[in-house]
Amino acid sequence: MNEWSLLLIEALEEDPGYYIAQCFGEGEQNLAVTLTLYKETGKPAVIVRSDVRATPFESSKLGISPGRLRAIPYGKLTAMAEPFLNDLIGSSYTVSAPTEPDVLSERFDFEALRKEWPKGDLSKVSAAVAEVYLSAIGLGTPPKEAVADAFKTSTATAGRMIAKARELGILNVSSVGGRPKAKGTNNGEESTKRWRTRRIVHKKGEQQTNKVSRTRKGRVR
Repeated sequence: MNEWSLLLIEALEEDPGYYIAQCFGEGEQNLAVTLTLYKETGKPAVIVRSDVRATPFESSKLGISPGRLRAIPYGKLTAMAEPFLNDLIGSSYTVSAPTEPDVLSERFDFEALRKEWPKGDLSKVSAAVAEVYLSAIGLGTPPKEAVADAFKTSTATAGRMIAKARELGILNVSSVGGRPKAKGTNNGEESTKRWRTRRIVHKKGEQQTNKVSRTRKGRVR
């Protein structure tokens, strides 16, 4: 199973109807996928271009396996972007820049939070985990390793922290792709997943920037 996150959607002002969607896939090999989408009102978005690279850059020397490329769920990535495109036709849309690790260290006392795991205030721990995870994705670094480094713990424990943050609804990413479920499992459908992306909307004629958080729940089909 691969975890896919929608990081950014941005309207191309010079080309009306065209949008850039940046996605990150965490798996055996982390991938950064940039889609150029074309969207008309009342019609589904279509992919006109796709750029794929391995991340971090050092791993690209090994090449991306054909199987990993075939497993990229382009249809589901487009579906993740679709609700926002419907809302944002005619305006620009982007997520805020990722937070650098040194800034996170100033914001969170990771040593104290580590002592709260696993029987303390898990909401506070999960809030820090989510910030580190999303920052790592934005910076193109492996998120599980970033959590392990921040909390000075093993990747196994970091994985459990990430799972708890998802369970509490504090960290929301989509689980898509991977091997199909066996017939008869949950009626042949995947369980409900959630995803969240933060955005900054720039409206014409306004100088201020509005930061909006939005969560969408839905069944991954």
